[in-house]
Amino acid sequence: MRRSNAAATHCLYPAETSLGWRVVRRITEAEAMRMHALGTVRRVEHEDGTSAGYQMVEAAVREDDLPSREPDCGITARESQMNAGLRGRSRTKGLSEDERMARRSSKGRVMEPEDAIERAMEKVRLWASPASRIDDGRGKPVYGDRAVRCYPKPC
Repeated sequence: MRRSNAAATHCLYPAETSLGWRVVRRITEAEAMRMHALGTVRRVEHEDGTSAGYQMVEAAVREDDLPSREPDCGITARESQMNAGLRGRSRTKGLSEDERMARRSSKGRVMEPEDAIERAMEKVRLWASPASRIDDGRGKPVYGDRAVRCYPKPC
């Protein structure tokens, strides 16, 4: 762990430190106090008691957290269109973890870390050759990607 600057900024460390203490970013004293009051960070000190900065805490279940959703068991036509780029671009692709967790709607509600377009693209990526079952016309099932084909739009 590195010592934080005694001035107005503090080091912010990730919740997972198994690979070492790396600085995610520097935060101001006011931001550190606000995050500490919300319970999203904890104060970290050196062995001699001096401040080392703040560490993010694991996401705890809170009232304003979004409930998890059951995943769909197939790729819909809408998801295929999102994957192909026909429904716009993802607003969350490329955001840092902090930016994803800080997403809020215009009314101040907590938003999911990724948008629908990014979820659809990841679903199609994971289902590169879905085991879809279709009938070959003779009553025998055919497995493979002949039933669903999804081609992402090139960037």
